[in-house]
Amino acid sequence: MSRYFIGMMLLLTTIGARAQYDYSPNGRNDAPVLGMQWGIVGGGFTAMLTNRDDIDADERLNIEMMNFSYGGGIEGVYWFQRNVGFGGQMLYWQGGSKYSGFDSLSGFNLAAKTTMTYAKIPLMFYFKSYNRYYPNRRTRFTAQFGPYVSMLLNYKDDVTLTYKDDPSIKTNYNFSKTKYVTKDLTGTLNGELYNPFELGFVFGIGAELRLWRKTVVALNLRTDVGISDVENKRL
Repeated sequence: MSRYFIGMMLLLTTIGARAQYDYSPNGRNDAPVLGMQWGIVGGGFTAMLTNRDDIDADERLNIEMMNFSYGGGIEGVYWFQRNVGFGGQMLYWQGGSKYSGFDSLSGFNLAAKTTMTYAKIPLMFYFKSYNRYYPNRRTRFTAQFGPYVSMLLNYKDDVTLTYKDDPSIKTNYNFSKTKYVTKDLTGTLNGELYNPFELGFVFGIGAELRLWRKTVVALNLRTDVGISDVENKRL
């Protein structure tokens, strides 16, 4: 599995920033425009794991696009210009993939799901619109991009095969980080199914809204694209 694609709707709340402020004529502070901002970040997304074997498997294995999951954590951004900053996130990230299929030779339907839990650190450049003639606007457009590294904390593969002509005939097996379980057998693995680290890039666009003096909410559409193998092919 050589690619890890994630489309994500991201919610960011910035709280208690230590920063330089612009001031409106009536004396109310605008959102911070320079300095350090901290916040919490989280949201839901859909994930997909693909490789060439999956794509070539015709109806025997179909990768489902809608595999909803979640991630969340903290974020820090240092704005060294009014519209450019640099920062990072520390995230708890649960992704993976879902599969379905049918093998006409054996007559079995397939339903499978891979769940992967990561500690994820993106490092990104941040951009937001800024109009020098209207510095106190509550809404601004935003964008971010940069690399990320993820450390695999846990995973589980769950597979169910059901006989088409008799649904009562079925078998289930799953693999976790330390063991495998089937209908009649439980054992331990002698190696990892997936690599401990994953690398990729983040791209996102969105908009932010200032709610109160030091609180900003941003909604972003974001894609995380993996560029490293998540599958341990040496096993």
